[in-house]
Amino acid sequence: MLKWLRNKSSKHLLPKGYKSNIDPDAFQIVTALQKAGFESYLVGGCVRDLCIGKKPKDFDIATSASPQKVKNLIRRSFIIGKRFRIVLAKRQLENDTHDSDTLFPPVLKGGKVTEKEIEITTFRREPEMQGDKLNENVFGSSKDDAFRRDFTVNGLFLDPNTGKIVDHVGGVEDLQHKKLRIIGNPAERFREDPIRILRAIRFCVRSGFTLEKKTEAALVKEINCLAEAKPERVREEILKFLKEGTAEEAFRWLWKLNAWHHISATWTQFLKSHDEQREYFFKACGQMKANDWHQSFGAAPLFYIFLLPLTTLPREKSALINDTLKATADELKISKIEREEIQFLHKSLRSFLQSPNHSFPLEQKPNFIMRQIQFTLTLSFLKDIDPRKWSSFWDSHKLEWEEHLAWLVPQLLDLKSSGPKRPPRRGSSKGRKRSFQSRGPNGNSSQNSNESTGDNSSSPHKSSSRPRHKRSAKSPAQTKGAPSQTQRPSKPSIPSSHHKSKK
Repeated sequence: MLKWLRNKSSKHLLPKGYKSNIDPDAFQIVTALQKAGFESYLVGGCVRDLCIGKKPKDFDIATSASPQKVKNLIRRSFIIGKRFRIVLAKRQLENDTHDSDTLFPPVLKGGKVTEKEIEITTFRREPEMQGDKLNENVFGSSKDDAFRRDFTVNGLFLDPNTGKIVDHVGGVEDLQHKKLRIIGNPAERFREDPIRILRAIRFCVRSGFTLEKKTEAALVKEINCLAEAKPERVREEILKFLKEGTAEEAFRWLWKLNAWHHISATWTQFLKSHDEQREYFFKACGQMKANDWHQSFGAAPLFYIFLLPLTTLPREKSALINDTLKATADELKISKIEREEIQFLHKSLRSFLQSPNHSFPLEQKPNFIMRQIQFTLTLSFLKDIDPRKWSSFWDSHKLEWEEHLAWLVPQLLDLKSSGPKRPPRRGSSKGRKRSFQSRGPNGNSSQNSNESTGDNSSSPHKSSSRPRHKRSAKSPAQTKGAPSQTQRPSKPSIPSSHHKSKK
C-alpha cells in the first residue's frame, strides 16, 4: 500500500492513443492555464474513464488559479455558485447535427446541441468556520483537493500534455485491481453525503468493480443514512440506474440491503406484498435498453417502466393502484407534467392491446412532437421487456415512425429558440381537468374524494376566481383636466406634405 506514496505519478496505466479521447477544448484550457503559470490537470471521472479505455462524456479541470483568474484567462467562462464557486467554460460542439441513423432525434432548442460546458474548479482544502458560517471556498493544493473527493479512482489528476498521472490517494492501484475505495473514513464519508452509497453501487455494477472491504462494511452499516438524502438527488440516481442499464442488479442489491424503504416507502410496501410484481419489476428494469433515451425526452418513459408492475394488477384493485401511484410519485418527486405524460403513455399503449388494429396517430403537429417521441421510445422499451406481447405492435409502428421522421426532423431543426412546446393539458380549455392521480394504470377512476382539492385557481379559464383590482381614486390633478396615466397621449398631427400619395 505504501508503493503509491513513494511514486505518485504513473504513465503506464494510460492506454495507447488516449489523447484521441480527450476533448480538444478541455486540452486547450489546461494548456492555457499551465502557460500562465498555474498547476492544472484534468480530474475526476474523465481521468478514470481514460485509464480504463473509455471515452469520457464530460471533462472537469482542477487548477491552482482562483476562479477570478480563470475567468480572466479563459474566454467565455463564467463564475457560478455562492457557497462553492466554480467556473463554467462554454464551448461550441463540433458534431451537433442530427444523426440520420437514429430513430429518436433529440428535442432541443433549434433541434441541435449547440454548446457544452467544461467545469473548472480551484484546488480546495477542508472548509473552515468563519464566524457562524462554513466557508467552503478555502483554496489549497492538489493533494488537499484529492482528499476531498469521494473515491480513490476519482481522485486522480492527469496532465494531458505529458501523460503524467498525479495520485495522492492510491487510485492507480485501485484501478489496476478494480477496487472501489472511499477516501478517508468510510463511515464518516457516507454520513457526510448519503448519495455516495448509491453512486458506489452504480459504479460497481456499471464498471465491474468490487467494493473494498472497509468501504463495503461501512456502506452496509450506514445504509440508513439514505433517509437523510434529498429526494431530488435520489430521483436523479434512480434515473441514472434506469438509463445506464444497471437497474436490475443495482435494485436487487439495494433490496438485499433493505434500503428501498428509504427511497420510497410506498413502493417498498407494494413490492413486499406482491412477490410476482416484485420479480417482474427487477426483470423489466434489467431488460429495458435505454441506449436511445436522451435527457431532452423527459423522464416520463423511464418512470413508466419503473411503475410498470402496477399495470399487471386486475382492475378490481384500482384503489390500491391509485394510492400506490400517487404516493410513489410524490416520494420520487415525479412532477405534475410527468404524471400527465405517464398517464398519456398508458392510455395510448392500452389502446393497442384493446384493439389489435389500432395505430398511434402520428399527426404532423409540432405541439405533439414530445408525446410522439415518448410513446415510440416507451414502445421500444416494452418490445425488449416482453417481446411476445409487444414486438408485433413495435414492428408496425416502426414503419410508420420511420416515414414520420421525414417530417419530424426538419421541424426540430426549424424550432424557435424557445424550444418545442408541450401539448396542451387535457381539459384545460373545456370541462374539468382529470389529474394523473385520479386514474390508475388500468384507467379506472378513483373514488377517493381527497384526491380532488377543489382548488380552481390553476385553471386559466375561470376568470371569476381571479381577484379584481379596484380603480384608484383620481388625484386632484387628474380632476382638473390633467391627462390620466392610463390615457394614451394624442399623436401629433403630421403635415400633409409628409404623406405619400398612393397611385
